[in-house]
Amino acid sequence: MSLARLDATDRLAGVDLARGLAVIGMFAVHLTTLPDLEWSSPSTWAGAATGRSSILFAMLAGVSITLVGDPSRDRGAGSAGPNRMLAARAAIIWAAGVLLLFLGLPVEVILPAYGVLFLIGIGLQHLRTSLLWATAVGLGVVAPFLLTAIDAVPWPADGDTAIAGGRLIGWYFPFVLWAGFLAAGMAAGRALTRRRTGDAALLVGVGALFVLLGDGVVGGIAADHGIAEMSSAPHSSGVGEALGSGGFALVVIGLCTLVVATPLRAASLPLRAVGSMPLTAYTAHLLIWWVWIAIRPVDDITEFRALHPFWPITVGVIIGCTAWAATIGRGPLESLVFKLSLVVARPLVPTTRPADRD
Repeated sequence: MSLARLDATDRLAGVDLARGLAVIGMFAVHLTTLPDLEWSSPSTWAGAATGRSSILFAMLAGVSITLVGDPSRDRGAGSAGPNRMLAARAAIIWAAGVLLLFLGLPVEVILPAYGVLFLIGIGLQHLRTSLLWATAVGLGVVAPFLLTAIDAVPWPADGDTAIAGGRLIGWYFPFVLWAGFLAAGMAAGRALTRRRTGDAALLVGVGALFVLLGDGVVGGIAADHGIAEMSSAPHSSGVGEALGSGGFALVVIGLCTLVVATPLRAASLPLRAVGSMPLTAYTAHLLIWWVWIAIRPVDDITEFRALHPFWPITVGVIIGCTAWAATIGRGPLESLVFKLSLVVARPLVPTTRPADRD
């Protein structure tokens, strides 16, 4: 049975579960109206998905880069090595994101940014774990101020051109800051590959401290003194958001790793199926959305959300992913990206005829 693949010894089931939650969280952000989060009010906790789901998704990209192998072993001969495979995957995912932009949906597609982050990950992979953590924290503190300076530059392009260019590189998820989430995910991935419960618990503890620091201390300072660069608001790209939401992502990854070590592992299988094919699930919900409004046109996202699309789309995607995982295995788009990556990467491998060898 293909579902056995999700419990294979070489997979980290907690990572699949965290990816599944990140994808469903983005569905919620897109397809329903969420409350403003107040940690002291449990009735608003669904609002944690806003902003944090996409950051969790980006951090898990870093975990994935760690899991697929160390590009430093790329010897450049005979096969498509990890460096080239990552570069090819980055290009293909970026291109897929650009195609999804043409659907014209009122949503910021994360895939172009994901492609850019995969390219950045090639360089970050060579850093020691301690430097990855330092990079993550450093960018979280410094990048918000760099982004203010970048946004203040009078670009020669007109407004529409600049917006289009920004969407092509996923600037709504600015890589200057989001590379820090990627670095944290890569460092976390190295800890998780040791498969020690203590490492997962440590991620939860460290992440919780960053949530308190970012959402509490730094976010409070930003609110009291009106410092935009220190804001903890979703998608503010402030220091508070970087530390708080980054910490939240670490907590989720650590908790998911702990959960799958309990009897709840079996119950988590449908979400793990979604997490095993995040590109397929993410793309499917956008295509369903596009078909839905083609059949029943609406004027804006608010009117679409009033149709209550979240549950039918989410349940449908979960059932579809679980059925596909049970009968076929790897997600359709994941298989396609893998095969295309091989096709794109292999021509970059220098071929040497036997007669020319030393």
